[in-house]
Amino acid sequence: MGTTTVVTTVCDLCNTQTVSTNRDTPDLELYEVFVGVWNPYCDSYPNRVGHFAHWCRPCCEKTGLLKPIARGDLSAPAPSPVTPPTIEEMLRELIRDETHAVLQGDV
Repeated sequence: MGTTTVVTTVCDLCNTQTVSTNRDTPDLELYEVFVGVWNPYCDSYPNRVGHFAHWCRPCCEKTGLLKPIARGDLSAPAPSPVTPPTIEEMLRELIRDETHAVLQGDV
Protein backbone atom coordinates (compact mmCIF):
# COMPACT_ATOMS: atom_id res chain seq x y z
CA MET A 1 0.00 0.00 0.00
CA GLY A 2 1.40 3.41 -1.02
CA THR A 3 1.63 6.43 1.15
CA THR A 4 0.14 9.77 0.25
CA THR A 5 2.02 12.94 1.03
CA VAL A 6 -0.17 15.81 2.17
CA VAL A 7 1.28 19.31 1.84
CA THR A 8 -0.28 22.20 3.73
CA THR A 9 0.63 25.69 2.56
CA VAL A 10 -0.24 28.79 4.59
CA CYS A 11 0.18 32.45 3.72
CA ASP A 12 1.86 34.22 6.64
CA LEU A 13 0.04 37.50 5.93
CA CYS A 14 -3.62 36.55 5.33
CA ASN A 15 -3.49 33.00 6.79
CA THR A 16 -5.04 31.46 3.67
CA GLN A 17 -4.48 27.71 3.93
CA THR A 18 -4.63 24.99 1.29
CA VAL A 19 -4.06 21.28 1.51
CA SER A 20 -2.61 19.50 -1.51
CA THR A 21 -1.60 15.93 -2.21
CA ASN A 22 0.85 16.96 -4.92
CA ARG A 23 4.15 17.94 -3.33
CA ASP A 24 5.66 19.33 -6.55
CA THR A 25 2.88 21.83 -7.40
CA PRO A 26 0.89 22.96 -4.37
CA ASP A 27 -2.46 24.69 -4.90
CA LEU A 28 -1.35 27.93 -3.24
CA GLU A 29 1.76 29.53 -4.76
CA LEU A 30 3.83 31.21 -2.05
CA TYR A 31 6.58 33.79 -2.44
CA GLU A 32 9.39 34.16 0.08
CA VAL A 33 9.49 37.76 1.29
CA PHE A 34 12.36 39.24 3.32
CA VAL A 35 11.84 42.38 5.34
CA GLY A 36 14.85 43.70 7.16
CA VAL A 37 18.24 45.33 6.97
CA TRP A 38 21.34 44.04 5.24
CA ASN A 39 24.71 45.75 5.47
CA PRO A 40 26.99 44.71 2.60
CA TYR A 41 30.00 46.44 4.22
CA CYS A 42 29.79 44.54 7.49
CA ASP A 43 31.64 41.23 7.74
CA SER A 44 30.68 40.43 11.31
CA TYR A 45 27.70 38.33 12.33
CA PRO A 46 24.80 39.15 12.13
CA ASN A 47 25.15 40.79 8.74
CA ARG A 48 21.47 40.45 7.94
CA VAL A 49 18.72 41.23 10.44
CA GLY A 50 15.11 40.77 9.51
CA HIS A 51 12.23 38.40 8.98
CA PHE A 52 11.43 35.89 6.25
CA ALA A 53 7.79 35.19 5.46
CA HIS A 54 5.80 33.30 2.85
CA TRP A 55 3.06 35.34 1.15
CA CYS A 56 0.49 34.30 -1.45
CA ARG A 57 0.23 36.11 -4.79
CA PRO A 58 -2.88 38.20 -3.85
CA CYS A 59 -1.07 39.54 -0.77
CA CYS A 60 2.04 40.38 -2.84
CA GLU A 61 -0.18 42.19 -5.36
CA LYS A 62 -2.00 44.16 -2.62
CA THR A 63 1.29 45.39 -1.15
CA GLY A 64 2.72 46.27 -4.56
CA LEU A 65 5.50 43.68 -4.62
CA LEU A 66 4.03 41.99 -7.73
CA LYS A 67 2.04 43.40 -10.63
CA PRO A 68 -1.46 41.98 -11.08
CA ILE A 69 -1.85 39.42 -13.83
CA ALA A 70 -4.15 40.58 -16.62
CA ARG A 71 -6.97 38.08 -16.65
CA GLY A 72 -8.94 38.80 -19.82
CA ASP A 73 -12.03 37.06 -21.08
CA LEU A 74 -10.68 33.76 -22.39
CA SER A 75 -13.91 32.93 -24.24
CA ALA A 76 -13.68 36.00 -26.48
CA PRO A 77 -11.81 35.43 -29.75
CA ALA A 78 -8.47 37.10 -30.13
CA PRO A 79 -8.53 40.12 -32.44
CA SER A 80 -7.07 39.46 -35.85
CA PRO A 81 -3.83 41.30 -36.54
CA VAL A 82 -4.11 44.32 -38.83
CA THR A 83 -2.17 43.78 -42.03
CA PRO A 84 -0.97 46.83 -43.92
CA PRO A 85 -2.21 47.22 -47.51
CA THR A 86 0.03 45.93 -50.26
CA ILE A 87 1.60 48.25 -52.83
CA GLU A 88 -0.82 46.90 -55.41
CA GLU A 89 -3.82 47.80 -53.25
CA MET A 90 -2.44 51.29 -52.59
CA LEU A 91 -1.86 51.87 -56.34
CA ARG A 92 -5.39 50.71 -57.17
CA GLU A 93 -6.86 53.11 -54.63
CA LEU A 94 -4.72 56.00 -55.90
CA ILE A 95 -5.72 55.34 -59.53
CA ARG A 96 -9.38 55.02 -58.52
CA ASP A 97 -9.25 58.35 -56.64
CA GLU A 98 -7.47 60.16 -59.49
CA THR A 99 -9.86 58.73 -62.11
CA HIS A 100 -12.82 59.81 -59.97
CA ALA A 101 -11.35 63.31 -59.60
CA VAL A 102 -10.80 63.67 -63.38
CA LEU A 103 -14.34 62.51 -64.14
CA GLN A 104 -15.76 64.99 -61.62
CA GLY A 105 -13.69 67.80 -63.15
CA ASP A 106 -11.76 68.55 -59.95
CA VAL A 107 -8.40 68.42 -61.71
